[in-house]
Amino acid sequence: MTKDVYGLQKWFCDHQIKDIVMESTGNYWYTVYAILAEAGINVTLANPALCKQIPGRKTDMNDAHWLCKLLVNGLTKKSFVAGEQQQYLRDLTRTRLRYTQLVTQSQNRMLKILETCNVKLRSVLSSMSTQSAMAIVEAISEGKNDKDFLISLLKGKAKKKADKMRDALDGRITQHHQRMIQFYLQDYKHNEGQIKCIEKELSLLLE
Repeated sequence: MTKDVYGLQKWFCDHQIKDIVMESTGNYWYTVYAILAEAGINVTLANPALCKQIPGRKTDMNDAHWLCKLLVNGLTKKSFVAGEQQQYLRDLTRTRLRYTQLVTQSQNRMLKILETCNVKLRSVLSSMSTQSAMAIVEAISEGKNDKDFLISLLKGKAKKKADKMRDALDGRITQHHQRMIQFYLQDYKHNEGQIKCIEKELSLLLE
């Protein structure tokens, strides 16, 4: 618990410990590192792969002794620890990547449903990410199946493909397929909204 880590910090300070070495194991090291470092202690975060002990019986106590020997003899290399703002930027960009992947997954699932209905959007449009494709998908999810109306949603250069689109839209969409598209469209919109929020936050941080 956090109170126990502060107790550890106090113990080190009471004993005038200036240098500490610890391994970076999973996510567990973050809080320990931050609380010890805020007390002015020189914390060396060591990569476990570079601190492997000589083969033998492995225990936490033996590992601690081994790390101390490495530190005293200058045989440990500090891992890079990003500052708070840099950590936030890294988390934001990683989260944006994850949402981008989720957007693509939602689009692919909607495309799969349309292919099941023999609606061939991808045979005409270059990508499901285009404004034309998503406008048609949304209209289909709302139960709109008039081909002239759907074709009117084409934008830019896609308008030149109206004749091909008329044939591509000649499928059989049931209420079941329509509902499934609605579910995935909701996911798509949510994830797109999250990406916009993250990008706004990134812009503020990078100003």
